[in-house]
Amino acid sequence: MIEPTCVPFKVETWPLDADGFAANLCTDCGTPVRYGSRHGRCLEPKPAQEPKPARILRLLAEAQKLRTHDTTLAEALEFRREAYDLSRSEFAAILGLALGHYGEILSGKRDIPKGAMRRAYAIGVPAGALLQPFPITSQGTEPC
Repeated sequence: MIEPTCVPFKVETWPLDADGFAANLCTDCGTPVRYGSRHGRCLEPKPAQEPKPARILRLLAEAQKLRTHDTTLAEALEFRREAYDLSRSEFAAILGLALGHYGEILSGKRDIPKGAMRRAYAIGVPAGALLQPFPITSQGTEPC
């Protein structure tokens, strides 16, 4: 046989004002008020909130404005190579590329592979420069 368990309950007391009398509660926020049913903070008009989808789009647009990179991928790679005082063949080897492929990446003829992109980021090339869209040349835009 299952015995009923006793659940203790919480006795809530009515808040008292400074004089010891039962306080009135604000009908909007529930805080004690001296006179009336609302206080000054709740009487002020609330600012109109921007709809959530519009706020998301606005924040995304602001973030894109802040992320403008005037540095090209080639400039960023060469800057990091010179900062480490490496030759092009040494830097290409660090990125896991052949020297010819590294030259093609610098000239814009070839996109940087994912593995080389990870290594370049690991040695300090900014992600903004690495993630720029690959430029479309006039050679690849002609119809078949």
